Parts: sequence; C-alpha cells; structure tokens
Amino acid sequence: MPRFSTIASLKIILSDIRHAAEAVLGSYPTEHISIALPNEISTFTNKNIILEAALAARVGIARRPRETEDRIHFIKHKDALQYAYDLGTCAGLGQVVGCFDKTQIAISVDYHEDSLDVMILDVTEGRCSVSGSMSSPDLGSPKHSENATLNDAQQSRYTLIWTTLDSFMKSHFAPDEDEDIPPSDPTTPIQRPRRSDIRAVVLSGDASSQGFENLRPFLQAMFSDLVGSHDEWLRESIEPSWVAAVGAAKHAKRRTQHGLPGRHDEL
Repeated sequence: MPRFSTIASLKIILSDIRHAAEAVLGSYPTEHISIALPNEISTFTNKNIILEAALAARVGIARRPRETEDRIHFIKHKDALQYAYDLGTCAGLGQVVGCFDKTQIAISVDYHEDSLDVMILDVTEGRCSVSGSMSSPDLGSPKHSENATLNDAQQSRYTLIWTTLDSFMKSHFAPDEDEDIPPSDPTTPIQRPRRSDIRAVVLSGDASSQGFENLRPFLQAMFSDLVGSHDEWLRESIEPSWVAAVGAAKHAKRRTQHGLPGRHDEL
C-alpha cells in the first residue's frame, strides 16, 4: 500500500479510537497517546508512518506540533505486556515484596493465526528486557475453524508448535534435575536459569479463542515444572488480543498521572 494511503487509513483509525475514548471519558481531554507496536514493526520508517498518521489525525492534545509529538508515545510489545500485567512489580509476578533482589523471569507467548512468537523477559523493578526470542516456522492459517477435537491438520500444527517451543526452552533453560555447580568454578560456563525460575507466562495475540483453548494444554505440559498450579503462573485474565492495547492504555495513564518526561528508548 502506498505511503500516503497507509497514513490516511491510520489517521481514520486513530481518530475513531480517540473519539470513542473521549465519548466514554466525557469532558476529560486526551493528554497522552500510547501506541503499542507489534514485534514485526521494528524499523524507523514504519514507526514514522504511524507518527505521521497520529499527527495528521489532529489528536487535539497540544497546539504546537512539537508538543503534540512529545505526547505521542510508542511502546514495544514487551513493555505493553509489562504494563498490562504489572510485571515490573512483585505482586504482578505473584511474589513477595523484595523479590527484585534478583532478576525475575517471565515468558511471553504471542499466538496468531499463522505464527507463534515467544520471548524470555528478564524483569527487574519497573523494567523488562528480552534475553531470548523465537518465531515458529510459518504455521499457515488453519484450513478450518479450530474446534475442541483436533483434526489431523490441527494436530500437526500443535505438534510443530510443541517441538519448536520445546527446542527453544531446552536451549535457554537448564533441566531442574541438573546438579548445581559451584559458581566459583572458573571452568563453569554461565549457568542457564531453570524452568522453575519462571514466574509468569503471558498470553497475547489474535488467534481465535478456540485456538488459545487448544494451545493451553500444551503450555501446561511445557511449563509443568513451574511452582503452583497453572492458574497461578498463566496470565490470561485479559483477552489476549487486547493485552497490547491495555498495556498502552496503562502506560498513557501513568504518564498523565506522573508527568514522566519523554524517553527516547521507547521510540
């Protein structure tokens, strides 16, 4: 799609979203706009197209263009997950106060009709970084609507997801049955974390609700070493397709409440 057509389409979408939000909020003005970017949007050109569309939408949050630009924030997918589920807090990770005396670990599972993206998130207080990631081979769109009883094609789809995810986990995490090696041993390579160190598995993506239902038992088996029941570590209280939007909304609210200065590492 030509650049001007893309900007025009995004302008309409962003304007409609702003008007819908302000209709709910009543007399409250729009002060900050946060846009959560999917993992696949990583180039400056793509981000700049979205910024141009937001500015063209005349979002009404400042009179001078530079002030308007300073109040439009892009956040990465990992940060949207953090804000949506408060992963940067001990409570959000299901841990006691003071848990950040060491880095905590969360897993992001971003599931779509034709792909599965996984990230290992190293979480410290108020921040998270990606220490490992994988994208599944092209899964292809399901030939038929997914149902509770998997047909042969769907079984093959989830077998591919399992083998790809299992290989990724084995390359980044040590089995829990491994004996500890004294860290003082100079010949010891950097020790990998164990699967039981994972505090949360966060679901996101626009796969169908039945698709997530079908994926869930595979995740429960994959992360069976985690402490507690899956209800304790699986984060799915937010509709997966809305997780990034909820994270962006919480980010905008935080900036409005605390008046945080612009941080260019989010752009």
